[in-house]
Amino acid sequence: MHYENKFGPRKKSCISDVFHALYFLRPRRTSREALARELGVNTGSVRSIVQFLKKEKLVKTSKGGMVLAPKGNKMAEAIRQKILGAGKINGAITSRKAGYCLQLKKKIDTRKIIQLRDAGIMKGAGGITILVAKRNKFHAPYLNGKEYANELVKLSKIFDAAGTVIIAFGGENPRRAAWHLAAVIAKLAF
Repeated sequence: MHYENKFGPRKKSCISDVFHALYFLRPRRTSREALARELGVNTGSVRSIVQFLKKEKLVKTSKGGMVLAPKGNKMAEAIRQKILGAGKINGAITSRKAGYCLQLKKKIDTRKIIQLRDAGIMKGAGGITILVAKRNKFHAPYLNGKEYANELVKLSKIFDAAGTVIIAFGGENPRRAAWHLAAVIAKLAF
């Protein structure tokens, strides 16, 4: 299924927004405004995303907002099995810019890091750092320096040293870039 073309020429919404929405939504009622804040998009884009989710029978909507339908809850749980955590981050590893990070259960081949970084930048991040767990510690291939070593120690206290951590920062939409890479790495699909 190719989702991106369903939203017109500006492509304000993309498939990674759908996965992020499913990850965020719970069986409790959620408003469009709350979903827009979480996704970092406007309510018009959320309307299109919700329309898609509704068409796929993943959410049920009402005037009070939306809730996951049984099919959507099943898919959301599958996504949460692959995405271990998500949130905002700031520090030396983000060049002191506001960033967004995701931890994935899956480890990646470090030879693909440059290709993934470039894909993340094309999706709206100013920069991408990818950490890979190795021997119960995070390693940042292609990053050197004492400041980064200290940052990796801090991150090891936040995340279990497992899988892969994507950190997107700067640019137009680092959150969307991180979710795009997560979808690619975790092979999220409909």
